[in-house]
Amino acid sequence: MQRGATEDYIIDYNAGEIIFNATYPITSEMRITVDYQYSERNYSRFIGYAGSRFKTKKWKLGVSVYNENDLKNQPLQQSLSSDQAAILSNAGDDLSLMTAPSATLESYNANRILYKKVIDNGVEVFEFSNNAEDELYRVNFTAVGFQQGNYRIRSSNAISNIYEYIRP
Repeated sequence: MQRGATEDYIIDYNAGEIIFNATYPITSEMRITVDYQYSERNYSRFIGYAGSRFKTKKWKLGVSVYNENDLKNQPLQQSLSSDQAAILSNAGDDLSLMTAPSATLESYNANRILYKKVIDNGVEVFEFSNNAEDELYRVNFTAVGFQQGNYRIRSSNAISNIYEYIRP
């Protein structure tokens, strides 16, 4: 199988999900095995190596240098926009203030669940759309507890869950 939005499956690392595209139907007679590797590294690694050898008829000399460092300014686990970093910076230690919008513009793809922005009773909300003419967003929803949020699962399909906005 091939990984990719236009191939057989995609991986949503944030949700810990493998999502099979409609181009690869899954049946009850199939067995799916997934191998994965987990890393606790938090930063990209820089590895440098240099070496040289000098040889004459009577002797040989070899020198090698190896260096490995974490790149502290390049975290692996997340990449925050400047707006998200500002929200976290201003929140201090207050967990309730540490939330940021997750919507990112995305081009139309029949194998993805995408949403368009609409105004519902004066509130900007996201509504599922499979219209290539709409300005589409990829939105990550967070489970906040039963009847605690304004979105609920409308339906589930082979790709992912489709959420809908419910007025409070």
